[in-house]
Amino acid sequence: MNARLVLATLLLTLAACSQEDAPSDEVQQVAEKAVLAAEGEPARQASAYAPRNDCTEMPGAAQFLRDLNDAVARRDEDALAALAAEDIKLDFGDGAGIAELRRRVSAPGGGLWEELEQLVTLGCASNSQGGLTVPWYFEQQIPVADPLGGFMVTGTDVPMRRAPESDAPVVARLDWAAVDLVPGEAEHAGFRHVRAVPPPGEGEDSVGGLRPDPPSGYVAQGQLRSMVDYRLTAASRNGRWRIISFVSGD
Repeated sequence: MNARLVLATLLLTLAACSQEDAPSDEVQQVAEKAVLAAEGEPARQASAYAPRNDCTEMPGAAQFLRDLNDAVARRDEDALAALAAEDIKLDFGDGAGIAELRRRVSAPGGGLWEELEQLVTLGCASNSQGGLTVPWYFEQQIPVADPLGGFMVTGTDVPMRRAPESDAPVVARLDWAAVDLVPGEAEHAGFRHVRAVPPPGEGEDSVGGLRPDPPSGYVAQGQLRSMVDYRLTAASRNGRWRIISFVSGD
């Protein structure tokens, strides 16, 4: 029987069950994965770390984020400086202060506006200091082997290929997945050799026993963002939200 027909039949059967007896979502996911495998299609890694905004309940944070997005969209140096704390931290050395922020964002070829443009699309999380962090995933417990060698796949339906070539067979499709660099591997003509990292709690299937080993393969460098790439933190001081750090690295 055609694999798609098998899936359709199975899903109709599930839908016919009473709500009380209906199988869990995991059963449906396992069924879909089985059909994909039967058809020879690459497995799809679930989107565990897609950008989201967890800062909406923090008083004043929503307006701060709107102002930040507006300043970045207009590349308005004055507006960005007005959102920064006087002692804003810009690196893990002596780089700090609004004057230094202005110098860096206005430096020819510096690329900080481009960094900020990407950053503001990556969601917002509350942090343990009572402030907020952008990107959202930076505040999550992501089980990469080494943060310096870990990456976030930025996007949906991103192909992981069998070889570092744009037309190589696809072994998996990744949706905002965390990946580790395969040890000892360098960049290959714009691709990195990586292994997918299962999100916490996904070590076993509720149906079918242990999950298979996470897929490994080659992902285009442009779809990978280092776990320790630029991030921004902000805090409310005297009722006004201000950027207190904009740093990269560790």
